[in-house]
Amino acid sequence: MRTNRTLGFTLVELLVVIAIIGVLIGLLLPAVQQAREAARRMSCTNHLKQLALGLHNYHVTHGAFPIGETDLVAGYSAQNQGGWSWASMILPMIEQSAMYNSLDFRVHPIGNYSTAANIAATGTPLEAFNCPSDIKPETYVVNGATYATSSYMASWSAFDGTPCTESGGAVTVDLNRNNGMFVVNKSRSFRDLLDGTSNTFAIGEVTYIEIVAPAGGSERHFILGNVANNQGPQCYNVNNDYQSPINHMRSTRRKLNGPAVGGYLHRAFHSQHPGGANFAYADGSVHFIADTIYHTGHDYSSSLDWSQVGIYQRLSAIADGEPVGQY
Repeated sequence: MRTNRTLGFTLVELLVVIAIIGVLIGLLLPAVQQAREAARRMSCTNHLKQLALGLHNYHVTHGAFPIGETDLVAGYSAQNQGGWSWASMILPMIEQSAMYNSLDFRVHPIGNYSTAANIAATGTPLEAFNCPSDIKPETYVVNGATYATSSYMASWSAFDGTPCTESGGAVTVDLNRNNGMFVVNKSRSFRDLLDGTSNTFAIGEVTYIEIVAPAGGSERHFILGNVANNQGPQCYNVNNDYQSPINHMRSTRRKLNGPAVGGYLHRAFHSQHPGGANFAYADGSVHFIADTIYHTGHDYSSSLDWSQVGIYQRLSAIADGEPVGQY
């Protein structure tokens, strides 16, 4: 007698196969994610190296590094008073000569007292300023003005007080407080980096963090420049909802990848890379800095003992005179 039997999987066998596939996916997915993050981090490193090389080429051409940000007149109502960032000045050195040649630095990068070419360039995203791990909008709109966003900020200081002060019509900068490689209205050169180029931050990462009260955030990361209220820059302002130098420069007083609440994210460096962020040094090298690096958060004082200051802060100071050691 012949017995007809349908070939196929039983329900139990099918469930076992599905379970095995699930286990394999669970094992492979972290490895895939790690590989993707490694590729993004490598791309981020390459962009920082490109920008660092641009800084060196600028120094060769001009005998100094670019100014952190220009602000030539006190207040923000003057028609021709700056607002341009360090990044705008190295455009020819990063294969953006056409954009650079279209700019008119005699007027603002954007706003009422600008040019159509300046405004168009300020709103144009540039790949060299984009870290793939930084999930951000390509452009950011403030008061109707469109700014291209950046994942990289210049190193401004070991402290985070006012980047400039104003008296009458003059703009002045306290170079003891603002002791980083990039400051308002002044160029640094290699001879100013007394701690050595291999011990001095030049550029670090930032990531887009939406401003949500009360925690704050870090949204305004612009490339070419900025102005306040469509009139001019505000170099003395360090708030997270103003146009100011912190849209182009950051300090190391606040912890790397610090907390949202009380972390002053708009003044600090941070990234989406697990465990730290990439920094380009003044010598052109790029290193990954762990967010566990020794950090003390000292504020500026004329009697400050630098030997008590954490390594992270001292890496942005150009002349603290203390050995860095291992980190």
